[in-house]
Amino acid sequence: MKKMMFAVFIAVITMAFTTAMAAKGGEVYIVGDGNGWTNLGHIDYKTWAATKHFQVGDSIVFRYAKKFHNVVRVSYKNYKTCNATNSYNTYNSGNDIFTIRYPGHYFFICSTPDHCESGQKVDIRVLPTPAPPVETPAPIEPLPFPYPQPYIPSPAPVTPSPAPTKATPVPAPIPVTQSPPPTKVTQVPAPSPVTPSPAPSPAPTPVSPAPAGPAKAPSTPEDAPDADAAPEPAAAKSPAKQLETTLWATLMIVLCYVM
Repeated sequence: MKKMMFAVFIAVITMAFTTAMAAKGGEVYIVGDGNGWTNLGHIDYKTWAATKHFQVGDSIVFRYAKKFHNVVRVSYKNYKTCNATNSYNTYNSGNDIFTIRYPGHYFFICSTPDHCESGQKVDIRVLPTPAPPVETPAPIEPLPFPYPQPYIPSPAPVTPSPAPTKATPVPAPIPVTQSPPPTKVTQVPAPSPVTPSPAPSPAPTPVSPAPAGPAKAPSTPEDAPDADAAPEPAAAKSPAKQLETTLWATLMIVLCYVM
């Protein structure tokens, strides 16, 4: 009686979970279908998994007698050798639910001795979620001929901005230099002409009187020569005086030429 009530309880929980997962959009798969998770009956779980299309979001349900079995998730290497050490997860409730969260392979075995070797193991292969189909747009119907011209607004006229006026450089004022007052020229009086002194006449050469006979005695006093009336020889000028006279004459000639 207790076993029957437990079986009914498991069935109700499974149905409730299946309904909840279906509402979320994921599929629920019971491993082994009606046979459940067992080592009896030589169930081929590889063939069972090959007929299913697992996707992300689906749920895998393991139903079994927890006194005799369990569920251990292992690596591919331990799956091949039925080694339960270094496992990822271990379940032993008798009604374990595993939700697929990403694509790939999920390997499960029963760690009870000789159960895995007898075939109580399964490989759940999850394919990536296919991309949603791309909707092909409906073909565009050609426009009737002649084609209407599209309205293109005319652009507003652009007023060109005036070119910048080039500033004419203003020449800097030239500083006015004040001219000095005119210098009063003092007139130099012209030198008076110098009259050259006459050249000295040569002194007369004394003439020796020819010898005569015995002098005649003057008959009268008028015939006798006057000693005071005898001419004195002219005094000759010195060379320095002549040079000074020549220089003054030359200077006067030059001044007359310049003026």
